[in-house]
Amino acid sequence: MNSIGTIIKETIIPHRKVNIRLNPEFVVLDDAHIQGFLLGADYQRMYGIDIYNSKNRHITKGTNKEKKFSLDIYQISTQDPLEELLNEFREGKFSTTLTSKQRLSSLKMLRKNRPAFSIGEEPLGKIKGHDIEVYLDVERPYPPMLRRPTYPASLETRKEIEKHINELLDMDVSKKIGHNEIMEITTPVLITWNYGKSRLCGDFRSLNNYTKADRYPISRIHHALDKLAKVKYITKMNCMKGFHQNGVKPNSMELLRIICHMGIYEYTRMPFGIKNTPAHFQRMMDTIFQEETLEGWIVVYIDDIIIYSDTWEGHVQYIDRVLNRRNNFIFSEWAPGSGTLDSGNTDSEGRETPILGISSSELHNKSFSAVLKSYAKHKQCGTLLKLLQQKYRSPQLESQLEEPWLRAYKDNKFFLVDGLLYHRDMHTSALTVVDRDHISLILQECLDCPYMGHVSEDRTKERVASTAWWPKWEQELSEYINTCEICQKSNRKHGKKYGLLQHIEEPKHPWETINMDWVTGLVPGGKENYNACLMIVDRFSKSMRCLPCHKEDTAMDTSLLFWNNIISTCGVPKIIISDRDPKFPSEFWTNLYDMLGTKLAFSTS
Repeated sequence: MNSIGTIIKETIIPHRKVNIRLNPEFVVLDDAHIQGFLLGADYQRMYGIDIYNSKNRHITKGTNKEKKFSLDIYQISTQDPLEELLNEFREGKFSTTLTSKQRLSSLKMLRKNRPAFSIGEEPLGKIKGHDIEVYLDVERPYPPMLRRPTYPASLETRKEIEKHINELLDMDVSKKIGHNEIMEITTPVLITWNYGKSRLCGDFRSLNNYTKADRYPISRIHHALDKLAKVKYITKMNCMKGFHQNGVKPNSMELLRIICHMGIYEYTRMPFGIKNTPAHFQRMMDTIFQEETLEGWIVVYIDDIIIYSDTWEGHVQYIDRVLNRRNNFIFSEWAPGSGTLDSGNTDSEGRETPILGISSSELHNKSFSAVLKSYAKHKQCGTLLKLLQQKYRSPQLESQLEEPWLRAYKDNKFFLVDGLLYHRDMHTSALTVVDRDHISLILQECLDCPYMGHVSEDRTKERVASTAWWPKWEQELSEYINTCEICQKSNRKHGKKYGLLQHIEEPKHPWETINMDWVTGLVPGGKENYNACLMIVDRFSKSMRCLPCHKEDTAMDTSLLFWNNIISTCGVPKIIISDRDPKFPSEFWTNLYDMLGTKLAFSTS
């Protein structure tokens, strides 16, 4: 078949919103008996062609609107249905205990309810009839605390603010306010960092102080755990940007204005950080899922939804009912190694590539059989190219050359702030240095500087850890301290080594083991103007005796007080536990213990 030219025909193709008019270019073949043409998946994505959800399953050619050609869908796939769906929903994470049949049924249900999930750059949904309204405790004119200026921000912070503001505008969550409008309430914004990712936060603390509280009850976590104790199947979903799916009533929008270096913006959707947003969202979710909650197979906690059941068939039906609500959900955590490309009929995302054809004559089957033969002939080449592209993609080649510090950076051990690289550990964040001159300067400033005083190695490590970080810094610091002459002379240990801690046996009878201690610094009182108290506690019964005394009492006075109040009524204890007060190691107490046969034990404090 030889090409003898090209023609352009006006074509009406169905679209998910409205039919579109295209002028595709057709190649005329010599001695060809083909009455149709093919559209690939890339062509569909480019123009938004949607044959699955279109009402008109036909197109027209030219100006003759009566001559219609039907649309058919041809799926050329040799991939297993389960693997195909796993590739399509590879963002989801499925339990390995599920059978293949159970996973296949759940994936089919998810494909049917795909509009319920937020994928890519699709617009964020909006729940109608549940707009939030903010009520203040004060009337106009509002206090000055509600009209605040912008916070100072660095160049890096300004870039992040601009990025987040543009995202809010693209999602239709906020809008720009003109300079000619009256500004009574403005809230400054700031950027917070969490594991290297920035987040825009409005400082609504002043507004929340003047906002009337919404006392709607929110369920507790342990209530949900009680319901999930004996179920077999559990599914958890989360509403994507749940608060932003709620609108704001027009009379409350002026209260939710934020200010930054780009100007003043007004929230048209519910923002994060407002006082009553959790209670309002919980009330809305309870209203939407009221019937499901009464049936006893769902738990709703603000924007989190937990579905549980005892049978798999019922569990899939429950998930289908929830997804039919058409809220915007997000997939759960991505499962590594969810699928691989093993055929040439999948696109870059591992999904099946459908082919749309037009059947308009009796030769259609013969024409399409020619396409199948051509596909079968060149299938191996296409598969090989796909496998090579997957195996030797540039990111994978780059990953083979990664340094250990680069892998640590991807594990969120490092983060960038204002162009500086910081290292994060469990408690502190320190600036990362790699220059040897800087490392030597830090060691000298933290140890050799006159006002540092050549302190111990542990305190020096704390100073360095709070200042900077570099690979193997602890080992290098120890070597630096060991070679310091002043540290070796002044930081030597002169005392004896501490002994091992002594274990105190648990008592088996009342007043067998007691604790003794003094409470001093009391206001003088009583007939004798007592200013201290001797506390004696029985370790077995936890009963306590408080004996008034004087801070100036000697060991003889204390022994008489102990004899008259404890030994005379409770007997002689076997073990007395006390701190290392000078009265106890005295000669008198030692002789008294020897006569009574009592053992003296000291606490570790």
